[in-house]
This record gives sequence, C-alpha cells and structure tokens, in this order.
Amino acid sequence: MNKQDSIEFKLRPAPQECWLHQTRLHTAWQEAVNFPSIKDLTIRDSNDVEVRMLDRIVVRFGKLQNLIGLRLLPAILQILQERQENDAFLDKLNRAEKIGVLPSVENWILLRELRNQTDEYP
Repeated sequence: MNKQDSIEFKLRPAPQECWLHQTRLHTAWQEAVNFPSIKDLTIRDSNDVEVRMLDRIVVRFGKLQNLIGLRLLPAILQILQERQENDAFLDKLNRAEKIGVLPSVENWILLRELRNQTDEYP
C-alpha cells in the first residue's frame, strides 16, 4: 500500500463517523435545550438525566472536533498536497482556511477553547 492509498484508507470512514457524531450530538442538543437548568443556566441544579445528557453533548462534540481536526483535516490537506508532515496544527488550520476547507480558523479556535472548558463543567 503506497502513502496515498494509506491516507485514503484512513480518510474513507471519517465522513460516516463525523455524520454519526453530528447526528447524535444534534439529537442530544434537541433534548437538552428543553431542560430548565439549560434555560436558567443553573447547571449545578441539574438532575441525573440532565447531567447524562450534558455529558453526551460534551463527549460527542469533543469526538467530532477531534475526528475533524486530527484525522479528516490532515488527510484532506495531504491528499491535496497542501501540508508538510511536521506542520504545526495552527499552520494546518490556516492552510485549510486559505484553500476553503475550513471557514474560519478563529471560530475553530473558539470552539476548541469552549470544548476544553467543558472538561471543567460541574
């Protein structure tokens, strides 16, 4: 298997996995948006069902962003021959934005910071 085949082999299941995480994230969000604790921003008062739903959201969001950032985006850049092996992640993001694969590096970084903050939610 050559390098291109290897990249494509890794890339092939990624869109389906992204779709799965996104679908489950959306479903959890649709349920959680109706929780009184979400509307009142009183997460500490959440019951076990609400906490489990919030955990689902946090985990799915993290998995989706990791999948996109660590597998999908680098593979796309390699296929397009738009990256070097040792590029810093920020360089990959900037290149992806420049060629139109990523709409906004700023938004990506903001979402990443929000994701990291969810590790600290009560």
